Amino acid sequence: MLDAPRTPGETVFEKYLKLQHIPFEFEKEHQGKSKRPDYTIEWEEHPVLFDVKDFDPPDLKGESRTLRGQDLPCDAGGRGWSRSGKVAGG
Repeated sequence: MLDAPRTPGETVFEKYLKLQHIPFEFEKEHQGKSKRPDYTIEWEEHPVLFDVKDFDPPDLKGESRTLRGQDLPCDAGGRGWSRSGKVAGG
């Protein structure tokens, strides 16, 4: 099923697997299973199955996050946190 449409999460997961040089199969059939997992890889001679879920990030404005035990104000504007606790990319 190589030509099946991918969700944004599946696209990111595939990029990660490719960057790590991990071969995978998309929506491979598995005997005795009624549903196909999104991804199958072989790890230490055993199949590992993945189902990738997409979700919308929560709205965290006005809430706080904890980073290494420190409460930090949250900015849900798409910016990340630096090690110093300051907003990065803002």
